[in-house]
Amino acid sequence: MPPAQLLCLQIEDGLDWDKICPFLGVPVPDAKWPSKHEANEFAKGVAYVTNPAVTRALVRLTVTISLSVAAVAIGVWYLVHYR
Repeated sequence: MPPAQLLCLQIEDGLDWDKICPFLGVPVPDAKWPSKHEANEFAKGVAYVTNPAVTRALVRLTVTISLSVAAVAIGVWYLVHYR
């Protein structure tokens, strides 16, 4: 894509209609910039998606470790009692 067709923005500087609309060649709307794109709202959205995934991963890891420890314990018990 040619550089003239790319708009580079620094997220740290914030986003608003005045930066995007002129580049797209459309009028700036009267509506306020959507608040869901603010940093704290973005973080909430990310947490909403990632927290359940992290929880599932930790549960699976805990179950795997528990089963491994149980298998080792059974093996040690078997060796001690039937050797």
